[in-house]
Formats: sequence, C-alpha cells, structure tokens
Amino acid sequence: MPNTRKSEGHRRPNRPVKKKFNYNPEKMENEKDFVSTSARKMKDTSYDDIEIDIGRNNVILDYLTVFTFLSRCLKCKECDSNVRFTRTCERGLGFRLVIKCMCKKENCVSSSPLINTAYQINRKLMFVMRMLGLGLHSINIFCSLMELSAGFANGTYYTFLDKLNAARSTFEIIQRKAVAEEKEQNVKAGNTKTHLSVSGDGSWKKRGFSSLFGVATLIGKFTHKVLDFSVKSSFCQSCSNWALKKETAEYDDWYDIHKAACIINHSGGSGAMEVESMKEMFCRSHLLGVKYATYIGDGDTKTSVQTAIRPVYEALSNDDLLQRCTGGNMQNDNESFNACV
Repeated sequence: MPNTRKSEGHRRPNRPVKKKFNYNPEKMENEKDFVSTSARKMKDTSYDDIEIDIGRNNVILDYLTVFTFLSRCLKCKECDSNVRFTRTCERGLGFRLVIKCMCKKENCVSSSPLINTAYQINRKLMFVMRMLGLGLHSINIFCSLMELSAGFANGTYYTFLDKLNAARSTFEIIQRKAVAEEKEQNVKAGNTKTHLSVSGDGSWKKRGFSSLFGVATLIGKFTHKVLDFSVKSSFCQSCSNWALKKETAEYDDWYDIHKAACIINHSGGSGAMEVESMKEMFCRSHLLGVKYATYIGDGDTKTSVQTAIRPVYEALSNDDLLQRCTGGNMQNDNESFNACV
C-alpha cells in the first residue's frame, strides 16, 4: 500500500494549529495572575484579626465547648474560686444562664431579651419560619435536627400567632391603600366612587369539600388587588387535645378561658365556607367606606353566593333603616344609654 501519512512538518497553510491545554490542579490553585487586586488583598488578610460587631447579631454556639472553656479561664472576684455555668428556665431556644461559685452567689442572665415573659429569639424563629411558609411541625423538626431544643408546644405556637399585631396592622394599612386606589380607578371608569365591582373566590387547604380550613378573597376589578379576605376554620388543635375530657369540671373551666381564643368560626360543610365568607365581607364593606355593587364569580361555586348576598343588601337598602340613618339614629336610645353605662 502506498504511504498515505504526510511527512512531518508539512501542514496545510489554512489549517490553524491546535493548542494543547495541560490541566494541573495544583498550578491552577496557586495561579494568581487572573485574580483581581481586591481578591488578592482579601486573601492576604487574616480573618482572625478582624473584629466583628455583634451588637445585633444572633449566633449559634456549642454550649459544652464554649462554657467549658470559660469555666477554666474565669474566677469569682469575691471568693477567687472557679465558676461553673448551668442552664435553667429553658423555653424553646431561650434559657437563663446561671453562674455559680464557691461563695454560693448566683448570677443569672437571659440568653435572649424578654418580651413580657417570652424570649425574643423564639418569636424571631417563628416569624421567620412563617415568612418562609413553614409551620410548627417544620420548626420542631429543625430544632430537633440541629439539637437546639425540644421544640415548641401547640399552645406556645398558636399564642404567638395571635400576637402578630404588627402583621395585622400592616395589612390594614395596605388594605385601605388598595381600596383608595380602586375607588380612584372606579371614578375614572365613570362609576360611582364608592360602588365597587369585585371578583370573589374561595380556596381550601386540600382539594375536595372535606377540608377543615378555607379562605376567600375579594379582588378589585380595576387594580386587581385584594380588598378583603376571610379565613374559615372548623378545627381547633386545643379543642381536639381536650376532647377526651368533655363533660368534666376541668374541661368546663378550661373552655371558659379558651372560648375567646378558639379559632373555630365555621360549622357545617366546607363547601359553605365560601358563601359564609362572602356574606361576612359584604356585610363589613362599610368599614372600608365602600359598597360592593357588582360581584363577579367564576361559576364553579357549589352554592349560589349571589343568592346568599342579595338579602343582605335588600336589608341594608330598607327604607326604614335609611330613614333612621339620616339622623344618625342607628341604635335605640336605650341601647345607646346602656352602652355608656
């Protein structure tokens, strides 16, 4: 066979020469030519020499490692004896640190500032978890896996939720702003300023009509912003925990205290939650200074929302009621007097 191999040194003039790249990990890690000046300065800096202001930072410490070291370094100023550290009043992530020595004098400090009787760090944790869409079960799993604490009880968690006054106040401000924008857009469309058109729909925690929780919202026609919402619940964890003690004196005493905080606000099937929520929001529209004149539904409601709402507006448009409203006589005089008493 003829020799088809080309002689060395003979290449086509139009073919580019391929460069070989030899990868050397050690050389690449030590290479500094491509690194910026700022990066080189940061690399040359020893982070052990940098002081960090921890005035407002929360840190996670290994309790045994840190306080064992401190007990070896510190001594009591009065009796010149070694000190030891113990914990007490543990609630969630918070606790009280107790410093003891031979003179039997104990000094205590809280691991976190207190808000009334609750540790601030616990409220921060619950608030952040709620912002991330996580609930009590996820919080307890996180604390368990990180070996931070034994977690939180149902009562502690739901008490915290009831005290989210800041979130509620923020929503009210945003709600009134959304209503004001909707009224402006309504006027531009040539409609009465306070007679709004809204679309409503309901949703449930799980599919079907067997859910224990439901939510319904009203959204403005022009701004497409939520003007109002209502949450319905036919289940309460605290009531479920006490269910076996019903018809006992202990249960009656507990329920008298719990009744005001019970989250159950719906009885009946979950399919009726949307209707009840719509009636509730329509009835309190006057608190926002508007009237929902037109309702836009999606047509998949199992029960007629419009039929349920119609009697409400017929009652509000009653001539006798309007006559009494003209003079500001919304209540019977005796009832007003009783309220003052």
